[in-house]
Amino acid sequence: MVDQSPREMMLCIEDIKSAAGHRLPASTRDFYNSGSTDQVTVTENSTAYGKYRLRPRVLVDVSNTDTSTSVFGQKIAFPLCVAPAGIQAMAHPDGELATSRACAKRRIHMAVSSFANYSVEDIRAAGLDKGPIEHTMQIYTMQDRAKQERIIKRAEVAGCVAIFLTADSPVLGVRYSEHRNDFRTPEGLHFPMLEKTSEMIRAETHEGGFTGFNSRSHSWAREIPWLRSMTKMQIWI
Repeated sequence: MVDQSPREMMLCIEDIKSAAGHRLPASTRDFYNSGSTDQVTVTENSTAYGKYRLRPRVLVDVSNTDTSTSVFGQKIAFPLCVAPAGIQAMAHPDGELATSRACAKRRIHMAVSSFANYSVEDIRAAGLDKGPIEHTMQIYTMQDRAKQERIIKRAEVAGCVAIFLTADSPVLGVRYSEHRNDFRTPEGLHFPMLEKTSEMIRAETHEGGFTGFNSRSHSWAREIPWLRSMTKMQIWI
């Protein structure tokens, strides 16, 4: 067998999870891999795909197949984009910058989390330096409307094409692993979109920090008209 680097042996998502599981601290690994309570939804997010079957089409010319599609008026290589995920710098120092570069290289788009460790401006620039890419900005309904507006305006000025509203978290689910590990964000990581330093974040539990800024009073009647008044970007829910 030809010697291959560990990166070349990352052939599927499970390979990546396995390799990361051996390298990351337990609290970080559990943060990325775990969900709330019994993790029923986490499991179904994977097992749901097992219900699909590919219908074989034999003796069909596949010499000129095309997996590309169009999103935001821009052609992408195949119908997949990267969803918003926060605190990526726990896994690699470049965090969301590296993700943005990788997306641009593979010609797919990326959503930026409000919990990103780099600013939306820097994340956009990192991707565009490698090729054409579009970004959306994930936001929560926040108690501090002025801060929420600043996030939206920064995303719009940076060139994001849509707001990605998280609508299923008026409260944060009970995450057993975070309680068992007393999960805290590692030192040195910052949250520029939330305007918080590493020290400010470390003084809070993940659950406590989320509860402190997230609003439980969001509703269709209140949130969507307000967002529409704030931006010309598309609104995704």
